[in-house]
Order: sequence, then structure tokens, then C-alpha cells
Amino acid sequence: MTRASVVVKNEVGLHARPAVVLIQTAQKFKSEIRFLKNAQSYNGKSMISLLSMGAKKGDLLTVTAEGEDEAEAINTITGLIDSFKD
Repeated sequence: MTRASVVVKNEVGLHARPAVVLIQTAQKFKSEIRFLKNAQSYNGKSMISLLSMGAKKGDLLTVTAEGEDEAEAINTITGLIDSFKD
């Protein structure tokens, strides 16, 4: 399992538009992708799960991936979150 932490920088957090981009990106990987926030785990390939996370600007998220392409998945997902700006 590979993990990395990332801070949400987007002014309005991870609302529907960036969540769709995250899910579409996550679904390209074979690895299981999860987001951890405040000791809660969220499925990185589920819109309902990501939106229920309620990630706001300044929140620290831990992204985990487990599978054959986990390192690439972590690098791509964390880079994508860092790139979101509204």
C-alpha cells in the first residue's frame, strides 16, 4: 500500500466538478483508491463517497492506493488535487 498526504487548496473544496475529474482519473487505475479524512475512509472511485467527505479548503487528506499501479495512482491523484483552483 502506498499513501501520501495532500492539503485541499481549492477555495470551495472538493465540490462536484473536481470530484468528477478525480473519479474519472481514479477509475483509470487498477488499484483500490481511498481517501482518509478525520479517521474516516472514503472510496476514491465513488461520487457519493467523495462528496460525503465534505473536503474544504485547508483540509488534510491522506490518499491511499493498493494494487499493481499504486505508485502511479498516488502521484497522479495528489498532483490533480494540488492543481485544482477555482
